[in-house]
Amino acid sequence: MIKAGQTVVSRDGAFTGVTTGAHYKCSLEGCTGHRVVVRWADKKITRPCSKGMVFDEKTNTWTIL
Repeated sequence: MIKAGQTVVSRDGAFTGVTTGAHYKCSLEGCTGHRVVVRWADKKITRPCSKGMVFDEKTNTWTIL
């Protein structure tokens, strides 16, 4: 499911990043998602939850909702 090199599109569609392959369980109470480690073009790293993202298998792309 979560692999290194998958494209991630920001909420507004203006930025793209790439998954590092690292992920871990979300620590929010009751959440069953995973925190996905994303490196953006400006080299910053974020960890959005997979429950707030949609994956498109055809394009191998995550989009943040």
